[in-house]
Amino acid sequence: MILLKIIVFFTLLLPQLSHAIVNIESLRMQNSEEDFVLSFQISFNKKEGNSNEDKINLIGQTQRRSLNTEHLALINYKFEESQSVRTEDQRLFHYRWGYFLSPKLTLESYIQWQEDHFKHLNFRGLWGLGVRHKVLEQMNLKFNVGYGLFRSKEEYESNAKQTDIEWTTRVNTYFSTFLILMENVNLESILYFQPSINLIKDYRIHWLNQINFNVNQHLTWLISYEKNLDNQPPEGIKKTDHEYGTALKIKF
Repeated sequence: MILLKIIVFFTLLLPQLSHAIVNIESLRMQNSEEDFVLSFQISFNKKEGNSNEDKINLIGQTQRRSLNTEHLALINYKFEESQSVRTEDQRLFHYRWGYFLSPKLTLESYIQWQEDHFKHLNFRGLWGLGVRHKVLEQMNLKFNVGYGLFRSKEEYESNAKQTDIEWTTRVNTYFSTFLILMENVNLESILYFQPSINLIKDYRIHWLNQINFNVNQHLTWLISYEKNLDNQPPEGIKKTDHEYGTALKIKF
């Protein structure tokens, strides 16, 4: 009951921070033993008066496991408008297939499609292949390492309204940690490092952290912090982004 009151308080306090927590590795760590999982996060904020704002955030995740394979999929849509001016417009789809080589090793292949209006990204499509290694799996602690390669095509719109197309092959390495802090509260931290194989200076780092408060088996409240670094961004785009957020997740 106390946990529920805390969740309600912060949910009312932080509605403007609500954002999509898109993390396929999080879905896998939280539901490592379940055969089928389906979850949704939905957020809608509207403000009228001195300023007019609309914010929509939708995310759906699913995981299906069998004896030797797993399938994971994620769809995300985020839109914000302020004073009739679009201030955020993102879409993302990710699908991942895994084959269990052993209790600790999984061969994985994945595809992703993405758009991000305010990073001038008209389109990003990629296909990747790699291996995930369960380094440590205890009752209160899990630690995994993934490594592989992906090939991507990115289409950017420059400030001069010209379209630039870039093909890149990147190494994809990630480290994921899942820690149970107390009953119904756990911490996740995932670090991705993605250097280009053609240019040492061209690398990306994604660091995702979230605390999960499990109200019951169907409802979870999340607090998150995310840092994204692109060391060779398109013209007019900053190298580093920070995001803070809170969201409610419904699990079926």
